[in-house]
Amino acid sequence: MKVKYLIDELKKYNPDDDIIVAYWDRDHVAMNLNRNINDTQWAKIASSTTKTLDNLDWWGDIRWVAIETLDAGTTNDTQ
Repeated sequence: MKVKYLIDELKKYNPDDDIIVAYWDRDHVAMNLNRNINDTQWAKIASSTTKTLDNLDWWGDIRWVAIETLDAGTTNDTQ
């Protein structure tokens, strides 16, 4: 994803809203792989993984935490 598209997406939120965000930049990926990644390689990696991230179980993790939190009976519930 291009940063400009993320910035446009974030503009619909109030700056004080809480959201859950995950992203990986080239430096983070390169560090974890202990390899250098050039511009061409990074463009291919970034554009290819955008198509597969939906298959990861991020929602399952978020859903579990949300249900645990809501079922704990917190007193600050708002709807």
